[in-house]
Amino acid sequence: LAPGLPPGPWELGPGNFHSLASWLPAFATRPRAALRETGTMGEQLAIGIDIGGTGTKHALVNLATGELVTERVKRPTPQPATPEALSEIVAEAVAGYADHEITAVGVGFPAVVSRGCALTAVNIAPQWRYMDVEEVFSKAIDRKVVVINDGDAAGLAEVRYGAGAGVKGK
Repeated sequence: LAPGLPPGPWELGPGNFHSLASWLPAFATRPRAALRETGTMGEQLAIGIDIGGTGTKHALVNLATGELVTERVKRPTPQPATPEALSEIVAEAVAGYADHEITAVGVGFPAVVSRGCALTAVNIAPQWRYMDVEEVFSKAIDRKVVVINDGDAAGLAEVRYGAGAGVKGK
């Protein structure tokens, strides 16, 4: 838990799963280092998970292109969406890709998220408020998980792979 954690910049929004899955390169240290060293990220793969208030989706993503490598898997979000229930969803999603070499796991989360901690809990169980979501999910799968607000994830993906790709600001 991180009471008193100052909020960072954020935007609320419904997000877009294809875009959500694509934001992972901005947060995965190993792919960024590989890009700097070789100029390409090759076939490095990540698991993108979009937890919504009513539905959860996940897929395998190519970090170089942002494209989905597998079909999206959709299922209802458990109600109530407690830390235990959502940890189980994340663990099941990751287990489904056990035959792939995974570089990163990222989760779009339906809350204001700062430094991996949820600052709000509207469409999820109230105990998520001020909880370190990254820590909860990382413990559930025994590997680092990066968590970001789902709307922020869509915005980052748009800049990296969508209409904003290659566009310089004024």
